[in-house]
Amino acid sequence: MIFKVRSKRMLKYEKTKSKLREFSVDKTEYPKFQLKSSDLLYTTIYALSTYCEKYHNFDYEEFFDNSKEDLKIAAQYFDYAVQSEEDLSYSNNLLLLGAVTYFILENFGNAKVLIGKINEEYIETSVEKLIYQILFILLFNSPNKVFSSEITQNIYDPIINSFRGHFSSGDTFDNIINNYNVIREKMAHSNEIFSVTYLDFLGPIIIIAQEYSSWNFLPKWTEMTEEGWDRYLNLDHSIHLLWPAQKMIIQEGVLQNQNCVVPLPTGVGKTRSFELLAYYKLIIQDRNNIVIIAPLRALCNEITTDLKFIFKDFSEIAITKFTDVYQEDTFFKTQKKNIIIATPEKFVFVLRHAPNLINYIDLFIFDEAHLFDDSSRGVDYELLVTEINRLANQNSQMVLYSAILSNSHDISNWLFGEEKNLSNSTIIATSNKSVGYIGNNTQIHFYERGESLEESYFVPNIVESVNLNINNNNFQKWFFPRTRSLADRKIDLCIYFTNKLVSNGAAATFVGKPASIKTIMSRMIEISSRQDVLTNQKQQTNKNEISKFKKLFSLHYDEDHIYTKTVSLGTLPHYANLIDGVREAIEYSIKIEDFKSIICTSTLAEGINIPIKYLLVHSLSQGRGKMENRKIANLIGRTARSGMHTEGTILLLDENLYERRNSDYQNKQKWLENREAFSNLNVEECKSKILSLVEPFSPDYGRHTATFQLISDILKIYYPNNNDWKIDFREEFSSLSNHLSLGAQATMQQIASNVFKVVNSLENYLSFIYAEVYEDEVFEEIVEDIAENTFAMYLATKSQREILLEIFNIIGDKVQQTLDNNNEFYYSKSLYGFDISTKIFEWTKINEEKLTTAETNVLIEKLFMLFFEIFENELEYDSIQYLSSIYDWIANRNIIHIQKHFEIDNFQKIEKLIRKIISYDFTFFIGSILDAVSESNEVLPEKLKRVQKMIKYGVRSSFSIEFCEKIINDRMIANVIAKELNISDTESQIFSSVIKYYSDSIILLLEDYPKYYKEKFELYLKSV
Repeated sequence: MIFKVRSKRMLKYEKTKSKLREFSVDKTEYPKFQLKSSDLLYTTIYALSTYCEKYHNFDYEEFFDNSKEDLKIAAQYFDYAVQSEEDLSYSNNLLLLGAVTYFILENFGNAKVLIGKINEEYIETSVEKLIYQILFILLFNSPNKVFSSEITQNIYDPIINSFRGHFSSGDTFDNIINNYNVIREKMAHSNEIFSVTYLDFLGPIIIIAQEYSSWNFLPKWTEMTEEGWDRYLNLDHSIHLLWPAQKMIIQEGVLQNQNCVVPLPTGVGKTRSFELLAYYKLIIQDRNNIVIIAPLRALCNEITTDLKFIFKDFSEIAITKFTDVYQEDTFFKTQKKNIIIATPEKFVFVLRHAPNLINYIDLFIFDEAHLFDDSSRGVDYELLVTEINRLANQNSQMVLYSAILSNSHDISNWLFGEEKNLSNSTIIATSNKSVGYIGNNTQIHFYERGESLEESYFVPNIVESVNLNINNNNFQKWFFPRTRSLADRKIDLCIYFTNKLVSNGAAATFVGKPASIKTIMSRMIEISSRQDVLTNQKQQTNKNEISKFKKLFSLHYDEDHIYTKTVSLGTLPHYANLIDGVREAIEYSIKIEDFKSIICTSTLAEGINIPIKYLLVHSLSQGRGKMENRKIANLIGRTARSGMHTEGTILLLDENLYERRNSDYQNKQKWLENREAFSNLNVEECKSKILSLVEPFSPDYGRHTATFQLISDILKIYYPNNNDWKIDFREEFSSLSNHLSLGAQATMQQIASNVFKVVNSLENYLSFIYAEVYEDEVFEEIVEDIAENTFAMYLATKSQREILLEIFNIIGDKVQQTLDNNNEFYYSKSLYGFDISTKIFEWTKINEEKLTTAETNVLIEKLFMLFFEIFENELEYDSIQYLSSIYDWIANRNIIHIQKHFEIDNFQKIEKLIRKIISYDFTFFIGSILDAVSESNEVLPEKLKRVQKMIKYGVRSSFSIEFCEKIINDRMIANVIAKELNISDTESQIFSSVIKYYSDSIILLLEDYPKYYKEKFELYLKSV
């Protein structure tokens, strides 16, 4: 290695300087550095030039491995030297050197960032322009880009033209190599040392470009001629230069029908591999159907939009996102090749109603595939994956993606019987991450990602307090940031650093619960009312979009609402229970940098791609528990996405965490746990929720521990032949925990509820299986086969396996006892357990005739009263309040109006009630009633479907339903358009024609709202 201890210390000094500049620290406050970090410039250039000069004389891989650490230091130095702004006259040179070095390191994301910062007008020499243009063509996928600054030396024309020819239309790569060798040979005998050196830089760039060229790589690894890929590669927006993650996925054999688990970091380009898989499967292999399963509706929308853009010129490919309503969708478009995008829950529902569908799927892609131990979705997710793995046709393929699967080998061995995962995925280069802890002395202590306890550097004298009532005579002084209490100070520090840093990149303040968003925003309004100190973030915001978001928030809330006020300060909210359209508009505005400040909950960690540079952590608490390390890892991965920033910064603003790290055992453990979480050193393994039935547990942090047989022993006593077994089970659990603390008793009841969820899921899944075979002996064999093939069984010990199998058989026996010729059709489709399914089935049979003739509001009332009767213990308010809110919800009332029905002042509770109870749980319930209606009844199903969609989307007219379902799910915007254009009921078949007819008027209306609405509308117009 060239760089020793002294050089590494100089690099840390350069990092410190870049952070000092980033945090706007006055140079007079800079610490006195013992070494002059600028002296490292010569050594870094020497390291790069030595490597590039000699690389072709060695075995490339071996030479690269020996030089890799030196090149990493060089790349970081060039990067940080630019950020420190010590000598702006060399910025372009350093950016180019950094881009070259990052590219050689195969860190294309960081190279792209640096190339994007270069002002080509200020590139002085022709050879530098040559390298800049080549890297721009490669990294920005722009082979036909016309550069404003021409290369004056004609000697370089052949090589730039050969790059254009290869990456735009697939001309042989030999042209590039031959032209490079000719130029290098000519320049070798000249006195232009500078040009010769830079031409040496170009050598490894060419080798890497050849290796990652899609024109070379894709035909080679799919055993196809170039012609097979021509149609895709000739698209302007296709991937012409693969990124390392995409190359690694292909090398694993996913384009050769290999099943695979892909545990790659967030933001390295793995999602774009979907388009490669889809093209190969549908066009080259001439298969027909692909299903992509993603956990969030927002993620489904994002994937759908991206794929529609990629395949917009492929008329034979239909891309369909299943609706969020629990009704049967049109599965496949005839005479088309299909890509279907769905949430796991919707796809389970679809399979219950069309089980043979699974036989026609050629490729299953699971995105964010780490839900097996999710508290609410884990069991159904595991059973879905198990079912697909068991029953899919023998030629189908499964590919599972996740950024936080620390035990991906377990998932792979379970599903495929061998370790088919990317074992060396950790070598994929990502942007740098720095974690900073603020101390009482306002210093920030930084730790590099991957380092646990060694502090890398610190930034001093960060926070400057402002007297907020400087212009009045109040006796009490109001300072910002506050110093009185830790809670108040954390809030102020979030606001302070956001305002300070947004000029460098978008900042997200992470909070543990939505209520904290309101708290922080209220403080922002209070601060601004006293003194205009948040000017920076306002200046970084698109002023036109501020007024448009104000109008949007006024529509959904009211003109005086906190969101309507805070948007004027340049800050937006983000959490799960926001209306879909509003949340998506917020995400879009952050992506295109119209806004740079967002306050968000854990939705940020769940796959949503928001390009933030700074993550300010207000709290890691979620309810009564703390955030899992793997969710923290996912959260950190959202900062500085590859190709957007070279470094992301995470700031933890609890001063006590750092200051008390050595004060006592408890605080020391808290510190160590935090460092492990933020160093990616202790990410929890993905487990099975089904396995929780046979695992030991403790309700009081280890003081008392139950054996792994306890749950199964109680189930065996109360579950068979007992429709009220849940009541008896709870009573038994209560008696076991009477001597424990109240907190432990509550935990025991939560464990009981989790048991019920697992059993309910197993009941409805096995009912579906039984209805398909309806032969007891065959069914019993299948039950054992299913049990043996679950992830739970794979992870279980021998003793646990025996008990798990016993539980499956007990539930299977009850399925056989419960289902008969009269009800098997219903139970096979119901997604509830037996107790609820039985009540729904019997009630529907008794009331079917009355429901058929009922008016809409009466029908809603009857349906909800049954829902309320069944779930009353889980509902917080009385039935009249819920019904009133439902009627207001579909009558276009805003959230604040609906809030008046409840004696609470927290509008976010109303949003949660609407989204979870009314829009999801109740419409899910209506879907189960729909399944219970007699096949001969043709009237009631249509009425139920209409009511279900009205309540799902919060609208009345069929036009608004279609708008929410097909264009954007925003009830208020849909109703604005319907009202302004005087459109009410529109048949689904003619909806697109109506939209086209009124398109100009609709676009004019949407101009008053955030850009996203017009963008989505125009995308829909292009698709019809």
